[in-house]
Order: sequence, then C-alpha cells, then structure tokens
Amino acid sequence: MQQMSVVTDYTALLSGTSWVDRSREFARSLRRSTDDGQGLLLVGTPTHEPWHLAAHLDDEARWSGVATLSPTLVRWSPPLDAPAHLAVGVERLEDVRRNEALMIVAPDDPSEHLLERLADARRSGAVLLAIDTGDHDLDDLVHERII
Repeated sequence: MQQMSVVTDYTALLSGTSWVDRSREFARSLRRSTDDGQGLLLVGTPTHEPWHLAAHLDDEARWSGVATLSPTLVRWSPPLDAPAHLAVGVERLEDVRRNEALMIVAPDDPSEHLLERLADARRSGAVLLAIDTGDHDLDDLVHERII
C-alpha cells in the first residue's frame, strides 16, 4: 500500500510537466518498433551497461505478454564464461537488420565506435530509440528519444 502512494505522489508531482506525456510517447514508439516480432536490442555506452533497464523491460514483457519487449542486452565486454543471454557482444550491432529495434542508453558521451555502429544500423533500416542526456551526436541518428 505504501509503495502505491509513493507512485501516486510522483505521478501528481510530474503531471504538470511534459515528462509524463513524453514518456508515454516514447513507450508507444518502443512498442510499435517491436510489433513486427524482431525484438529489441539494448546497448549502453562503454562506461554504462543498462542491465537494470534490461531487467525491467524483461519483467514488463513477461507481465504484458509482449515477448518482443524482452531485450537482448548488448555488452561491450561480456565475460568469456557468461551465459548465452549475457554474452552478446557489441559486434552484434554490425548485424542489425531492417526493422530491428535498437535502444541506446547513454547517460554519458557515446563513443565514436558506438556512433559509427548506430549510423550503420540506421542505414540498414533499424529503428533507433535513445534515452540520453541530449547528446548532439545522437540528434541525427535516433528516430525517437527521451532526455
């Protein structure tokens, strides 16, 4: 019960801002971009791995019954002994195909290597979504973003 009141308080606090509407719009874009069954790739910067968001998206996929929301976490340096679902390296971005959805989480500056892979993915027809701090290098690459 107490947790619900905290959520309600935050919702009330944010309701006067555009943040709630932007979050809904971003969520709709995410859902639409995975509707074709291709799934979702999730990648961070070399210094930030968005494993926590991956876990939340996986939970949401399970609760909503929308399996395509369950992301594949793309890692910069997966350990050699990592289980298969945690062993997808950044080289996976070289094989992004048309209509695949790629979400970038960039709380810091994306590397030149990441920006190059994102540009290649966009040219291949991938849908790029970003959660970032307003990085100017991502401006022309992503289709949808939330800052």
